[in-house]
Amino acid sequence: MTYDLDRLTRQPRQLEQWIDLAEDHGIIVATVDGEANLETPNGRMFARMKATLAASEIERKSARQRAAYAQQRAMGIPPKGPRAFGFKEDRRTPLEAEAKYIREAYRILLSDAEGEGTVYAVRRYFAEQGIKTMTGRDWSQATVRQLITRPSNAGLMRANDGGLQVGKIKPIVSRETWDAAQAVLSAPGRTVPAGRKPVKFWLAGVARCGGCGGPMKAAGAKGHDYYRCKVATEPRVDKTIKHVAMRAADLEAIVMARIFEEVQAGRFDGEEGSAARVDEVNAEISSLRERMAAAQAAMLDGLGDAAQWRAGLAKLSQRAEALEGERDRLLARGGAVAPIAEKWRRLASGLDDQGKGWAVLKGWPVMYQEITPEERRALARGLGKISVERGRAKPMERVKFSTGL
Repeated sequence: MTYDLDRLTRQPRQLEQWIDLAEDHGIIVATVDGEANLETPNGRMFARMKATLAASEIERKSARQRAAYAQQRAMGIPPKGPRAFGFKEDRRTPLEAEAKYIREAYRILLSDAEGEGTVYAVRRYFAEQGIKTMTGRDWSQATVRQLITRPSNAGLMRANDGGLQVGKIKPIVSRETWDAAQAVLSAPGRTVPAGRKPVKFWLAGVARCGGCGGPMKAAGAKGHDYYRCKVATEPRVDKTIKHVAMRAADLEAIVMARIFEEVQAGRFDGEEGSAARVDEVNAEISSLRERMAAAQAAMLDGLGDAAQWRAGLAKLSQRAEALEGERDRLLARGGAVAPIAEKWRRLASGLDDQGKGWAVLKGWPVMYQEITPEERRALARGLGKISVERGRAKPMERVKFSTGL
């Protein structure tokens, strides 16, 4: 049951799946205007026309929005969004009650005085003053760093070409102060904020438990490092679900092998038509969210069988999660990981002459050390979903890769 056919799906490819289900199982699609008979030629023709028109509407709307955003950026107008710390709701005018703390943060970072000159010192100052983030939390060194590197503090914003431009934003600090702070934070030896350990277990939070789908974290046992399901360590864990663990060396080697294959094949360079596909996925996710909201409202109103509503909601949620995974993979492959992949390909360029086997067995130690743990993690995220299954099979057979669909 759906409000209209274009709420059921706005993607022609997905409509064909509904048509197949209708033909095989006699499923009836009910809308506010009546039933949509997908078992007859006329019914299928009508449904396909609706889906095609809806998909075209989404494409035009997406193109208009991108053009509008590009025009706003060209005019120096910051994008709309939640209020940023230090600025009023328009995201262009400083809020003096908060802006004064941002100026003090830059002063502390650029100071040579004892106990100052670090991100930790800024964080400590915020804690002493009782300053909270926009979500009401205490400032961490990561959020302080994000605040200090924010271009809008100096009246800057991203241009359409990805660089910085002067926007129609009243600056909180001068451009010279902002540039000096960026130079301090990007200085050699300061790539990891003080007080935070460098990343070692780069698959923590990336690999997933095949038993419950939860993230895996690093753990040690019997002198070895492991990745194990984080959910399994939580109180009141469901004992009926079998969670998984795997030696860190085995899992990392398997994932690195897959990354090697993907980099050599050029799959991290961005996929043809990926931008259009991202728009399609976003549109389908929005449609799914609308259907879920309508289903929840109908269930709360007592319409129909609650068990069937819950089952339907679970399927919609699963589909939405899968689409979000595909979107994240597409964005990752076309974004920040492309330069990392190119860096690795340059390192490997001299190895191929001696054979692929030599490159894998002998060249990896060199390449592995040249790619930082943070870069390995970015490449791993670009692979899509990485799950570790239970069983006594060989480690390589237990690790599964998928795009999320």
